[in-house]
Amino acid sequence: MIGKSSFMTRSSALTIGLLCATFSLVALLFSFPANADSEEYKALIIVSDYMGTSQDELVKAVAFHEYLERNGYRSEDITFLTSEDVYCRDDMVGVANVIEAFQRLIDGSKQKTVVNIYISDNAHSVYSESFYRFADGKVSCQEIIGWIDQTDYRSLNYITLGNHSGTFGQQLAGTNRVIMSSMREDEEHMIDRFNITRSLSDPDADLNNDGMVSFVEAFLKEKEIVMEYGQDPQLWLLDTVL
Repeated sequence: MIGKSSFMTRSSALTIGLLCATFSLVALLFSFPANADSEEYKALIIVSDYMGTSQDELVKAVAFHEYLERNGYRSEDITFLTSEDVYCRDDMVGVANVIEAFQRLIDGSKQKTVVNIYISDNAHSVYSESFYRFADGKVSCQEIIGWIDQTDYRSLNYITLGNHSGTFGQQLAGTNRVIMSSMREDEEHMIDRFNITRSLSDPDADLNNDGMVSFVEAFLKEKEIVMEYGQDPQLWLLDTVL
């Protein structure tokens, strides 16, 4: 049972090109503020333990947890699964606890809920089956799609990190969803430099000067940063991929 244990230089040709892609994309750019005024917040943070836990990824996940708490999320709104003993952990990561955490998300979300799902793991694909792998088994993309489809929400941000993390993007895309991956489907790096919390916390990422940094704005800033290292994050907004 899960229980709480106690840019900016607007200079980049990349950003300009992305913003000018389509009128609908510009509209969507500002539709998902990170700290929007909402009655409900829910978040799920998962750090895989397959072949050991990356300490760098753990640090980024904890920082994301802390960011959410600074922006309207109560501790009980967030479920954090990791095999490491960190202060904000709810339970060990593993297939059974991942399934239970998604079920809690389904049961606790409402039409006005802002949902954030953050998964740090290398995406795997075998014979066209895409899945996340944990020390005790795997969870398929189709399972996650089914759980998200059962979840009520006003908006949903899905952040997936690690090698080949773009594998899930197009399959997860949908209405009122922002799906982002730290790499393309065919990409891998020794170090994943994508850190969405860094740009969510950067006032220079606020493209429309409304005083808030949306997840899309943060993605654009973060992509600008990591592309200097040859890393190519991806973003899906409905049928548009960046």
